[in-house]
Amino acid sequence: MNVLDSSAWIEYFRGSSLAPIFLPIVKERKSLIVPAIAIYEVHKWALLEKGEDEALAA
Repeated sequence: MNVLDSSAWIEYFRGSSLAPIFLPIVKERKSLIVPAIAIYEVHKWALLEKGEDEALAA
């Protein structure tokens, strides 16, 4: 099982230099756990940085 916190998701959605590290983990959805607080924090970040449409897509 893999757990990604909000900082990992934000790096992934930003496409930062760390994003390739998280890509294989994100693709392996069967073994991925995302805490509810991480979903909330990423949604809040996406609303501020990207807008409502991007936040909903994330």
